[in-house]
Amino acid sequence: MSEQTKRPISIEELKAIAQGQLLDIPGWEPDSTITVRVKRIDVTPQLMKMGTLPNLLRAAAKDAFDGQSEEEAVEATTAKVADGINFDELMPMMDAMCREALVEPTFEQMEEICPLHFTQKFAIFNFLIAEVKALNSFRNRS
Repeated sequence: MSEQTKRPISIEELKAIAQGQLLDIPGWEPDSTITVRVKRIDVTPQLMKMGTLPNLLRAAAKDAFDGQSEEEAVEATTAKVADGINFDELMPMMDAMCREALVEPTFEQMEEICPLHFTQKFAIFNFLIAEVKALNSFRNRS
């Protein structure tokens, strides 16, 4: 893009981004989904508290971007996570990410009426780490 066609982002564009986007996540009944409004957040603070992205989650993120649908990746990773992740570290991190990312309904509203289960939280987590996909092209060069 040339300098002449560049322009700063407008306030209206920022407001639209702040409203978030619709995301389908697993519902409470088998084979059902619900739609929530989420916004992208900086996941760095939560990951820094854990020290690193757990290997199983790193592998799951890679699987999600290597041809698996998001649903398949969530199901496969849920099974993997149950085999070896420290839930005492993982769950507070995922709750913090969901609390910050959920716009409508809010995390607090969900918790009050019908709390999110792990697979729902993990679907939101997958949405939040989607930028990892962009890094794959850099990794392949090294």
